[in-house]
Amino acid sequence: MFQNRLTKNLKRRLPWALRHGIEAFRLYDRDVPEFPLIVDMYGRALAVHIVDREYAGANCPEMQPEQVIAACAEATKCHPEDIYLRRRRRQRGNSQYDRNDASGQELLIRENGLSFLVNLTDYLDTGIFLDHRNTRTFVRTWAHKKRFLNLFSYTGTFSVYAAAGGAIETTSVDLSKNYLLWASRNFRINGMVPTNHHLIQADAVTYLIEAKGKSRKFDMIVIDPPTFSNSKRTDTIFDVRRDHPELISRAVDLLNPGGFVVFSTNARKFRLRIEELGDISTRDITDKTIPDDFRQKPSHRCWLVTASRDADKIVRL
Repeated sequence: MFQNRLTKNLKRRLPWALRHGIEAFRLYDRDVPEFPLIVDMYGRALAVHIVDREYAGANCPEMQPEQVIAACAEATKCHPEDIYLRRRRRQRGNSQYDRNDASGQELLIRENGLSFLVNLTDYLDTGIFLDHRNTRTFVRTWAHKKRFLNLFSYTGTFSVYAAAGGAIETTSVDLSKNYLLWASRNFRINGMVPTNHHLIQADAVTYLIEAKGKSRKFDMIVIDPPTFSNSKRTDTIFDVRRDHPELISRAVDLLNPGGFVVFSTNARKFRLRIEELGDISTRDITDKTIPDDFRQKPSHRCWLVTASRDADKIVRL
């Protein structure tokens, strides 16, 4: 049943991906309840996430790795050695920054004319959030002659898209030195020498406070934070449900006239606490940012945010 569904999905999605210049996309997301797997295609490789029983439910059968690999190989014609099994658990603490092992299995994938390094073995995530493909495209469209800030920048994919769209400068802020080095490699792979593309290792809120003190201003700010983080690199514990009003408000303070924030989260049952944001205008754009391969099970929500005085200038999709 799982193999048949995988074959059916590939037949439908591969032509779509080829038409749009996409090498990495979601192929299967718990379509069949008895097979709680998530399968993402990365070129000729597969990342197969075995959903933890805490997510899937205790009644789901245990998945035998060799059976999963065999079914995926038969359905997609990927070589078994290019099929990577990953355990998908609830994110806890600083797990976003933890390494699973150190095998270093890196691949280069293409997306909308740009190239990105992915790692299917070593980290909780692979280096690119596939569900934000549309959002990245919007960022490139909006970036021309803009000063761009990317908070919780991870491997810098939003920043690379902004640079490709003609941003005057990009600033990428993340706590992880490893991810900033990864971002630097992504810039260079795309022929972008990071002269005007700044990579800063810092806590996001701390950076916003310091940037205001230095009178820094930006035209576009992307905020895509983890749901929860208690990294060893900072004394503070970040909780997106609790801390997003301060985060968004401080970001809006750094906007040039007509500027805007793109705020996104994949936190479950998240409610944007608009009443705590002050004189700020918001617009939910989730329907536009969820790509076709994630429509079945949307994985994030996304808003455009700006100062109320600029509400009539906010970009249209």
